[in-house]
Amino acid sequence: MAPAAPKKAIPKTSPKTRKTRAQIKANENNNIIRNVDENASKTKTALEMPKQQRKKSAEIRDDETTTKIVRKLRKRRKNETAECPAESESENGDENKGPKERKKKACKSEENSEPNKVDDEAAKENVRTRRGKETTKHDEQEKGQKSKRNLENAKETLKMSDESDSNKIDQKMADKTVPKINNLSCNNNNNYYNKNNNNYMHIEEEDGEFNNSWKNKGQLLEAVCAALEEPPELEPEVGCTQDDLGQFLQTSTIKEMFPFALQLKNTTEIFQRLISAIYELEAVQLDQLLDLYHLAIMMQTYQQWETCHMNHRHELLDAVAELSVELQPKDIEYLGISLCDRFVIGTGMKRKDKVIDMHSSIVLLINNSDVNCQIAMTTLLATFAKVSGLNLPEKETDVIKKSFEMAKLVDWMQLGESGHEADLFVLVRSFSLIMNTKQNRVRHSNWNQELGSEIHTFFMKVLRTVRFSRNYNFFAMMIERYIAFCVVRGATPRANPTIVI
Repeated sequence: MAPAAPKKAIPKTSPKTRKTRAQIKANENNNIIRNVDENASKTKTALEMPKQQRKKSAEIRDDETTTKIVRKLRKRRKNETAECPAESESENGDENKGPKERKKKACKSEENSEPNKVDDEAAKENVRTRRGKETTKHDEQEKGQKSKRNLENAKETLKMSDESDSNKIDQKMADKTVPKINNLSCNNNNNYYNKNNNNYMHIEEEDGEFNNSWKNKGQLLEAVCAALEEPPELEPEVGCTQDDLGQFLQTSTIKEMFPFALQLKNTTEIFQRLISAIYELEAVQLDQLLDLYHLAIMMQTYQQWETCHMNHRHELLDAVAELSVELQPKDIEYLGISLCDRFVIGTGMKRKDKVIDMHSSIVLLINNSDVNCQIAMTTLLATFAKVSGLNLPEKETDVIKKSFEMAKLVDWMQLGESGHEADLFVLVRSFSLIMNTKQNRVRHSNWNQELGSEIHTFFMKVLRTVRFSRNYNFFAMMIERYIAFCVVRGATPRANPTIVI
């Protein structure tokens, strides 16, 4: 068997770093500056090459001229040394000669002086050319320094523009600086500058698309935040007032029992007089008992901002509950359905608020006695049937099974997507009060294995439909949490069968 080929080590790729727009534009400016510097250096080298050649040729010419002049000077000196004794002799002889010979000698001396004048003029011209070259060198050096200064100023302007506004490059500064640099460096850089401008325009288009995508995402986030935003605080409802109390007593069967209620204005006196009058009653009819329940539930919200009267409110409801000790099942059903018809009225949020006010008194009735607990359960079942538009199952006798059978028939998705979150909350709250009552849970010995697990799985689906509905908002999020903590957690096998209310 041949040995297996060694596995090649796959190089680890570093994660792509995401650059910001400011970094991209800063890198572009740095690249522009580098390219300008490179072009300037190339042009300098191109210009300096002929300058150096000219310097060398000029130096060679200067050397040649200096050697020629030196040779001529040496020849002169030799001629002068050779002519010195002849001239002394001739001077002695010239004194004896005539004027014609003297003129001939003067002409010869002038002829000999002409080449010396030519040499002097040539030396002067060499000096002039050297001085002209020095001035040209000085001018060229000044021009080079000026070009360097202009380049440095252009770089500083580009850097200042990047630091001042990293998101936008000032096109005016670019138009002023870049052509100057190109004119100083070389005319051939115009093509490169046009390429850079094209690249810059391409980057601007990409930035525009990037900004548009972020704007769309920002609009989506604003829409989500607006949906999840808390609703505006409404004016607090006053609840039951003295006028409401007077209107109810005038149309009820118990107006003769409480003639003082319309005259009193102090809340403590009203509660005390009503409680004492109810305790004095020995027997009442069914219609009168229904009106007394209505009065006790209504008085739970009478001057509700005055919290010091909570004991009086609860005591009033207990006084009415003691009158219904011996009632038939038909009477209990009649009281529960009638109370539902009187309090579960209206639509939307108004009905939800009235149901919540009624539930606060139903919790007190559940904890009072068995008869009052049955009245409360019939009221809750009637509210569930009225809000959902379903009929109560007649075959079932167990309250939890009745409510669960109706819950299976409800179209929860339609309620969530059609904007009926208030009705959905009323149904969930009514079912949770029925399920979490101890008297109803005792009848189910295998709660964790049978009905509890079914309720758990079903309401987990309801929770998901509420969570992923189109109209998911702050109120829907509250309903989702209520289902999770009051229904799903109460139906889990781990939860103990104890009172949740």
